[in-house]
Amino acid sequence: MLLPGVAGLLGFQVAASLLGNVHRLAETPQIAYQIGVACVTASALLLVLLIAMRHAPGSDESVRAPLRVALLTFQGAVSFLVVGLSIDLFVAADQATGSLSLGVAAGAAMFFLCRFTVL
Repeated sequence: MLLPGVAGLLGFQVAASLLGNVHRLAETPQIAYQIGVACVTASALLLVLLIAMRHAPGSDESVRAPLRVALLTFQGAVSFLVVGLSIDLFVAADQATGSLSLGVAAGAAMFFLCRFTVL
């Protein structure tokens, strides 16, 4: 259920980039936005890797190590997603209010809320 949401968010971010709306941002939100796109992309790639690992043929002799790798892969994907969502909220709040400090506060609130409830 996580991969379709990440794919949708990534599609929205790419569409916003292609439409040229990102170039209208100030320098700090523009850099933050690009970092957010990179984080969501990393999250999507890790989730696809997790699916590929699950369906890869292999022996059932050593299940413990692949499960540990799968857990770390999933935690990495969710961590990148939390950072990407926090940055997106920072950029949106900055644009809606015109205040960089309110954008930072909103992004930080999203990060800590997700960090302590999801991870």
